[in-house]
Amino acid sequence: MPSIDVHPNRIVEGGNVTLSCRVPDGSSGSGDDVTVSWFRDGCPLGEDTRGNRSLAMNSVDNGAVGHYGCVVSNACGRSPSAEVRVDVHYANNKLPLEGNEWTTYHRTCTILAVIISVAIISAAAAVAVVVARARRIGNFGT
Repeated sequence: MPSIDVHPNRIVEGGNVTLSCRVPDGSSGSGDDVTVSWFRDGCPLGEDTRGNRSLAMNSVDNGAVGHYGCVVSNACGRSPSAEVRVDVHYANNKLPLEGNEWTTYHRTCTILAVIISVAIISAAAAVAVVVARARRIGNFGT
């Protein structure tokens, strides 16, 4: 049964990824006369046409997330599918928002912070008024 090597181990958004279908030496699919077929989430992606049994993905994003499999076949038959899960992580130096998205997000957060601050100040002022009135009419301790 084949196995799949993933390089690099940690896949970062915007980076390149190579999946390599490895067949154990001496098995029926280890010769040069083999075809490697690639699948993602059970759907065919195509066959390796370069002969290196690899699937290369460039500038990956979250759309590349899924279960990838390879099947090796030759004149004798097909191997069972090997499978690996591919996850894509944000780069440490990159926020998920860019350009106008970041500006909109920042403005929204600033507006929300102002609204919350005004609400807290208003609530504190309202409590102070109630306490002052209660003290004037003598219904509240000193």
